[in-house]
Amino acid sequence: MPYQPYQRASIADGVASAAMVGFGETYVPAFALAVGMDAVAAGLVATVPMVVGAIAQLFTPPALRRVGSFRRWVIGCATLQALSLGVLAAGAWSTSVSFAALVALMAVYWGCSLSASSTWSSWITSLVPVAERAKFFAKRTSRAQLSLLLSLIGAGTLLEVGRRSGWEIVAFASVFALAFASRGASAVFLSQHDEADGAREHIAAARMSTAWRDVRAGSSLPVLTYLVVIQVGVNIAAPYFTPFMLGPLSLTYDQFMALTGMAFLSRVFALPRLGELAESRGTKWVLWLGGAGIIPLPALWLISDDFWYLLAVQALSGVVWAALELATTLSFFEHIPDHHRVGVLSLFNMANSLAIAAGAVIGGVVYRWAPPEYGFVLLFGLSSLSRLGALVLLRRTPAPETPAAGVQFRTLAVRPSAGAVERPVLATLPPAEDPATGDGAGAPEVGS
Repeated sequence: MPYQPYQRASIADGVASAAMVGFGETYVPAFALAVGMDAVAAGLVATVPMVVGAIAQLFTPPALRRVGSFRRWVIGCATLQALSLGVLAAGAWSTSVSFAALVALMAVYWGCSLSASSTWSSWITSLVPVAERAKFFAKRTSRAQLSLLLSLIGAGTLLEVGRRSGWEIVAFASVFALAFASRGASAVFLSQHDEADGAREHIAAARMSTAWRDVRAGSSLPVLTYLVVIQVGVNIAAPYFTPFMLGPLSLTYDQFMALTGMAFLSRVFALPRLGELAESRGTKWVLWLGGAGIIPLPALWLISDDFWYLLAVQALSGVVWAALELATTLSFFEHIPDHHRVGVLSLFNMANSLAIAAGAVIGGVVYRWAPPEYGFVLLFGLSSLSRLGALVLLRRTPAPETPAAGVQFRTLAVRPSAGAVERPVLATLPPAEDPATGDGAGAPEVGS
């Protein structure tokens, strides 16, 4: 189909913002280790800023109504996010980045990321006609995924060359500068988008006041409860995979990149097949595949340090995490009215970020308390046990009845432990069903 200029710009924005992720935030914990911070500091740098960012994005709806424009808000967030990476690159070049400064910069990064992500979902929904969404977002997502993978490989290669030549910190400054340039380019492409005539109706609907009510009224609360509990358990270990890989396992940066990329790549390939599987066998089956499949993952890392074995573990990790996130996303948003989903997504981000930080703090305390030779063993074992215990809550999670195929996700970060931190593109979710009428309910579609 012939794309409109803003649609071509949106695809270019997706490519550029994905490159930012591959060059930038993915390697921040590794940078923390390279400048002398310990495993706990590196783990907290990867998680605590997400809480600050999630709190900041709770103020997005009222601020957005004051600004009165999706376009200005998203471009402003993208520009500020680029600047945070530029300051990080400059700090890395001068080798003068403290733990507090790194946390502050990443808090700005995540605040802009989460705020822009939820607002962008409404903005792009108001622009792309309903009939064009499936093909458009599938193309945009595939191009972005390729860009992220290539940037991840490029950054890992550059860092390994820098390490071998004695210019490791300079290499970090270079990849962060590439991340800055990528997000800057993304902001330029965003400026080429239109502002839909009906955008103000969507802005008016972006309220947090109804989010908790919507979650409690539908079937979303059991899903949210499970997600919070499982995120706490997962993140007892997840933030400490990078220190484990670059520490006790003594992996090179290109090996680290390959293992991280494998989890992301298997996730990308698995997601469409899981959607088809959910259609044929039921989403509940996919939900249990993911919930049970993530249980042994941390413990599997303790069996062997063979690189090819770890690649296989990462391939499995990507598949089961894709299954869990697809099924829980459909369950969570199934009965949320379409025009309330942005506010609910903000609540979703907040709950997940708090759980991630809580798990990271628990893991940090355990690691500090444990004898040095058993720190990672305790973290990974405790994380697997916590995931097992969460299965009790999974039994109460309702299986969605909406179609699973075609749902697209936007990658906010790449993680060695799970492949990615992703959020759904709201425009690709099936329309919510109105309990009173049985029909799809939502705000009037703009541009259709």
